[in-house]
Amino acid sequence: MKQQYRLIAGFLLTAMIGGMLGVIVQISAFEAGGWYGGNPVAALGLVSYGLFFWITVCTARAYYSRCGLHASLLVLSLLIPVLCGYCAAAHFFYYPLNEYVIRFGFLMLLPAAAAAWILRATRRFAAGRIAVRCIGTLALFFDLAERIRWNPLAILTAAALYIWFLYLTRDLKAEKNRSGGFGTAAPSPCAYYSEYIR
Repeated sequence: MKQQYRLIAGFLLTAMIGGMLGVIVQISAFEAGGWYGGNPVAALGLVSYGLFFWITVCTARAYYSRCGLHASLLVLSLLIPVLCGYCAAAHFFYYPLNEYVIRFGFLMLLPAAAAAWILRATRRFAAGRIAVRCIGTLALFFDLAERIRWNPLAILTAAALYIWFLYLTRDLKAEKNRSGGFGTAAPSPCAYYSEYIR
């Protein structure tokens, strides 16, 4: 029963973070459109509207999940509230709503969930980590060319995000061997999910 409560709490916390991220992205994106200078909020808007930002955020949530299904559900519980928070902030603050972002976000929900499943399944394989890092690096270069360009604060923000991304996708197997294990293993939540997906 405690495990179930922890699972529910994890999903609720993820949904709250997603909703807050949606509000922050909407506000910072509006600032980025209004002022392309040294405003830190505008710099965050330039970065958060790019693919690399969301690849990193979803990787952070999926990479340390308990199984592929858990990873997919966590990513969905993050991204759906992001879209809701984005729309709510536009309505509350009277910001213009970018319908392209909404359509793109909804279209990417299922691919993102599938990618989270694959990411979780391949996280301990060198080829999987290399593929994820290559995809993230390409997305970062695309964002630098298309949106961030020469905004110094946005470049620093993207660089800090890239360092975090590299840390997230480090070799967990080697780290486990160095530390002698991660401690006592908790029961997998997938055992609970299996009751509902048979």
